[in-house]
Amino acid sequence: MRNKKSKESGKKYVSAAAVFSFLFLISNFLFLISYLSVVWADTPTMITADYMEHFQDEDRYVAIGNVVLKKDKTVVHADRATYFAKAAHIEAEGHVVYEDPTTLINAQKAELNTDTRTGKIYNALILLKDQKAFEKKKEKIDFWINSDKVEKINDSHYFASTATFTSCGTIAENEGIYKSPFENKAFAPDNPDWCFKGSNVDILVGDRIAGDDMVYRVDGLPTAYFPFFSVPNGERTTGFLFPVLSHSSVKGYQVSPAFFWAIDENKDATLSVDYFSKRGLGEGIEYRYLDFNDKGKWYAYHLHDTQEGKTDYVIKGMHDQNLGDARIWADINYVNQWDYYNQFSLQRDERVERYTQSSAEISVPFSDSRLYLLGQHWIDLQIPPALQTPPIPPEHVPQRQPELGYVINPTNIGPMLFSMNSSLADFMRTGDVSGQRININPRLWYTFGNDVNIYQSLSARETAYNLDNTGTTYKSELHRETFEYDAYALTRFVKQYESGPNIIEPSLSYTLSPGHSHNLPLFDSVDVNNNPYFTQPRGTYALINNTSLAQLSVRDTLPIKGFSISMQLIQPYAFNQVQAPAHALEPTSLNLWLASGPISMNLGESEDFNTMKEQNETATVSVKVAEGTTVSVSRYYALTSPVTNQYSATVMTVLSKAWTINANMWYDQTQGGFQDFALHTIYSSQCWGLDTIFQRKPPDTIHPPEYSFTFMIQLKGFGGLKLYEYSAAVP
Repeated sequence: MRNKKSKESGKKYVSAAAVFSFLFLISNFLFLISYLSVVWADTPTMITADYMEHFQDEDRYVAIGNVVLKKDKTVVHADRATYFAKAAHIEAEGHVVYEDPTTLINAQKAELNTDTRTGKIYNALILLKDQKAFEKKKEKIDFWINSDKVEKINDSHYFASTATFTSCGTIAENEGIYKSPFENKAFAPDNPDWCFKGSNVDILVGDRIAGDDMVYRVDGLPTAYFPFFSVPNGERTTGFLFPVLSHSSVKGYQVSPAFFWAIDENKDATLSVDYFSKRGLGEGIEYRYLDFNDKGKWYAYHLHDTQEGKTDYVIKGMHDQNLGDARIWADINYVNQWDYYNQFSLQRDERVERYTQSSAEISVPFSDSRLYLLGQHWIDLQIPPALQTPPIPPEHVPQRQPELGYVINPTNIGPMLFSMNSSLADFMRTGDVSGQRININPRLWYTFGNDVNIYQSLSARETAYNLDNTGTTYKSELHRETFEYDAYALTRFVKQYESGPNIIEPSLSYTLSPGHSHNLPLFDSVDVNNNPYFTQPRGTYALINNTSLAQLSVRDTLPIKGFSISMQLIQPYAFNQVQAPAHALEPTSLNLWLASGPISMNLGESEDFNTMKEQNETATVSVKVAEGTTVSVSRYYALTSPVTNQYSATVMTVLSKAWTINANMWYDQTQGGFQDFALHTIYSSQCWGLDTIFQRKPPDTIHPPEYSFTFMIQLKGFGGLKLYEYSAAVP
């Protein structure tokens, strides 16, 4: 019995101790801080607050004062919160801060599910941390959403009936919003440099941003309105691009929507439509691809010009592919109307092109040689001869369709080098001589000397023609056998001064090439003895006389304290008989380079001392007139028919870290005055930039000059957007 009482007494003693311990823990918890750890499934949720009460029947926790809830990588701060543990649902109010790996939210009220990370946020400022862009671009590209009510559909999908969004940083970014929420519980937005504000805003992070009645604002001022807006905001994301809007007195109103299609990781395409109220409808497609063995970009465009009653086609593309050791390469530039670029292109290089060239080649290399198949097509973009004043005879450009060639690379043969070019080409020329040509051109090099270096080469050439449309100028079958001997001697004298070395380099060259007694067609450089200065021929036949030409050249480079100067004098002399008005003493050339502090100059001039007439001149003077400001002036003159006399000027000014101004002008005295003019004003900031362009396009015999204003913006995370363009033709 005693033992039994002892056991019962022991049981009563243990129960009393347990109750006492429990009450002691509760009192300490209430005295210091409310703290609770809730565990369900495999994921713990930690809640701390100044005061907290648990309602066991509903498994509901009510927390008040400095509330912090942590689950996985999600943290919620609030003044007050109600948490339903089984549903993983929290209702937070007062200075709410929510953060997970992709999102940081500051709100007045939030209803969130901590498992699905979905819910509703009220009076919210949301920061979407674009981790994908951060990893690939090595920079933060974050998006900010400000709205009275935002629905968080999933980790990357948000919807708001009315919202403002931007990628510009705010005060929060400078205050360290990327710190732990314990260190930074709240953040406050500043007025962004730019933003979009609209209704039914649907944001899919890393994919697209869409909305209705969208207004683009700069420093709070509305600058553009879009009834519907949809753009991708990630890297290579399928979606509509920013539309282009413009107005022109020549083209009318222009609306140009575009759609970007991310086909694959290494393939994408852009489809575009251009509506011109005065000119019609244009459609374009651009396709890009990149693989291990091939890459390329192709563009096709069609415009039915209702005003001029014609159809424009443009096809441009590049393809580069390796097939084992073989290489396939193509560069296509086709346009069917001579004035298309002058009317529709914003690129001066395209507007002033005389020819467009399309080339395609298959090349198979061997150890010391290669085999190739080449095709070339030229399009003359000059004003049609019949439309010029006065009309001029037409010029017919030969098309290479195709050429099969075999090249032996320079190969050592004892003390000499040997190489060879050989080809079989088919040339087609509308309305003029065409035909086939075989060309074989072996060459030997021999070099010797130390103080004086002597370079010699001897080449032979066999050329045979089978011609069509010869008229009375040529025979249908022609051939030419000739050779060419070249010698070149070069030495150098150096004297050291305190300011640097003075280097004098005299050289003497000689070329001998027998002529031929009959006319040869002019297709390319092969028909003019491989002249290194050959350009696309404008004539149709070549008269190559006996050549025996010597050339003396002296180059002097001298650094003087404060500036450096380099000068080269070239004097050719023809030993073969020449006919008037030509002279044995050919035009003298002088090239001068000078640099001194903020001034640099480049001058090239050719003078015929037999007639005392300047043949051509190129001159460029560049002056740094102030810190960040450089002015350059150039002139090009050529004694051609008609005389070419052109001037150009460039001004580049960096006004501040944010502002830059560039101005370019082209003046052609032969064409009657100013041709092109462009003024660029560029503003750049941390998250956006603005480029305004004032431009003049030159006239032609049909179209008057055209002036235009273009406004383009660069938005961080969105890329370049053309906001608006206005242009007008001024008779």
